[in-house]
Amino acid sequence: MTRSLAVAGHPEFDVGITLVIRSIFPNVVVQQIANTLAVRQSNPGKTNAFELVWTHFGDADDDAQMRAIRLK
Repeated sequence: MTRSLAVAGHPEFDVGITLVIRSIFPNVVVQQIANTLAVRQSNPGKTNAFELVWTHFGDADDDAQMRAIRLK
């Protein structure tokens, strides 16, 4: 059995906000969790199916560890 290593968070801003979720009707959700900004979009497909697309935003100078934290 392979065990994945937990990725610790990294405080970037001293504002104390850890979760913000905004729904944009009908199929887009913008969310900020700690220091990660992501957009979740559902695209309707067939009658009983849909595609869920995630877009994560980061900084151009993020190192590999920060990228892993944002994708956590």
